[in-house]
Amino acid sequence: VLLYMRETLVSMLAALPLVAGARWLCAIRRKRLGKTVTALHEAGVWIFALCLLWLLSQTIIPELMSLLRGRPGAGSRVNLEFFLVFRQTWDEVFRNGNVSYFFINFLGNILIFAPIGFFPPLLWQRMQRLWKTALFGCGLSVFIELTQLLLPRGTDVDDVWLNTLGAVLGYLLWKVVKKAAPKFAARCACEEG
Repeated sequence: VLLYMRETLVSMLAALPLVAGARWLCAIRRKRLGKTVTALHEAGVWIFALCLLWLLSQTIIPELMSLLRGRPGAGSRVNLEFFLVFRQTWDEVFRNGNVSYFFINFLGNILIFAPIGFFPPLLWQRMQRLWKTALFGCGLSVFIELTQLLLPRGTDVDDVWLNTLGAVLGYLLWKVVKKAAPKFAARCACEEG
């Protein structure tokens, strides 16, 4: 676990210059348009960008780097059977005693996408509709799964609906925050990115 956390921290720190450059370009654009954003919005955008980069560092980047180094990983598998994850999780947990499978493969696929559903409606007013957030989460998940077809990593249709569920749960969390702290939510939101 500590090694995993260290690798995650290293990838996040390595991504900071990329995020800083993108935000600098956005600031130039905003200045030309005569628009401003709050410090809370800007901090939220940084956190969201780092979350997106972390998501890619867990799903695409390691396999891509292995391929570029000439060290392909294990062969990829493709699952196009909806809800197979329930049977697989049942077998792993109750037949094989592998409880971590439930946390990593089932809950992990949901929770990893919660920020994808939370930050867009918090940060951009145009994303404050459930269908937009769910579509964004689903689209991002489909992009990741299709990219994984080209990499030595599994592609699973169940990951798409689990990820989308995670985005919807993130959206519901935003609704709770908006209701509990409306001034905070209003200071985070921006009309444009």
